[in-house]
Amino acid sequence: MTDEAFDRYLKDRCEHELKWYEDRSARNKRIYYWVQSIVIGLAAVTPAFAGTGLAKTGEHVWAIWLTMVCSILVAIGTALLKTFKYQETWLNYRTTAETLKKEKVQYDTETGDYVGLEKPEDRRALFVERVEAVISRENTLWLSTQRKKDKEKKQE
Repeated sequence: MTDEAFDRYLKDRCEHELKWYEDRSARNKRIYYWVQSIVIGLAAVTPAFAGTGLAKTGEHVWAIWLTMVCSILVAIGTALLKTFKYQETWLNYRTTAETLKKEKVQYDTETGDYVGLEKPEDRRALFVERVEAVISRENTLWLSTQRKKDKEKKQE
């Protein structure tokens, strides 16, 4: 692999994939924290609304509706977290991003599996193989997760 081809690979493939995984990881983390925070908050206040006695008298219809809406939102939020697995996806993408970063550092510093490889083309070839293996592993994991989700949906 020529210097030019390798530089293009670094920019167009490796750095692009790293940015994609970092962005998706951050996005899934944000969604997970928001939905989980809402679920926790609503789950905590729902019993308080139900137990105030306002709903029991029938005079305060808003209290009945507020309790029902909170309960429904907790159910929806919990279903979203279970269905879309934001936490699991966030952690998988973060792990992949960190693995790609580590590979680049080891390549740059000639450490790890890059020790003793004197020819630049050998180091480049190993780097490309390892980066592609990381990306392929993540793609395989994603595919198996999707198949598992489809199987769970069919069982419901």
